[in-house]
Amino acid sequence: GIFLMSHRLSLEFDPLLVKVIGVGKDWAETLECLVNGLKAMVLEGPGMRTNVPRLIEILTHPVFAKKQGDVYTSFLSEYMSGKPKEDKPKEKSTVEEVAICAPMAGVVYDVKVKVGDKVADEDVVAVLESMKTQTEIAAPSGGEVISVNVNKGDQVGEDQTLVTISAASTATAQRSQEEEEAIESHQVPRALAVG
Repeated sequence: GIFLMSHRLSLEFDPLLVKVIGVGKDWAETLECLVNGLKAMVLEGPGMRTNVPRLIEILTHPVFAKKQGDVYTSFLSEYMSGKPKEDKPKEKSTVEEVAICAPMAGVVYDVKVKVGDKVADEDVVAVLESMKTQTEIAAPSGGEVISVNVNKGDQVGEDQTLVTISAASTATAQRSQEEEEAIESHQVPRALAVG
């Protein structure tokens, strides 16, 4: 199918656009097929965000491989807390407001912060639910919560501001295109489709 980037998915539609299925003679071969398929996937477009790096991280995790798929949604919290790490260049700190936005349309399952709370880099500030998948929304940096724009049960659209923090931002030297692509590839929500 074709999806035009100028179109926005409304709350009535499934934001899941791609399904990758791996087949193999045993569990190890099936995992290898899935990982190779995900690595070969090409998605292009402005602002394109995926959870492909996170899925590869899950599929290659030794506990996931050992359990042969006998895992539950608790796998992420038990074995893989936090988002994939990235190399961070040396930066000069300033203070700015940072809007933490919904990566996709969904329903606010939980709000973890209130105005005045201090958050650290990667602290979960809210949880969204879309298509039976809960996605933890993490702060991109440490700071203080200056506004909470949603409540539990609210329907939100893609890129809608959930929480705003006063955060230490970064001014960095110009990065190479390769460094930018490497950093961008890890900016994904924490999610794993189940069900």
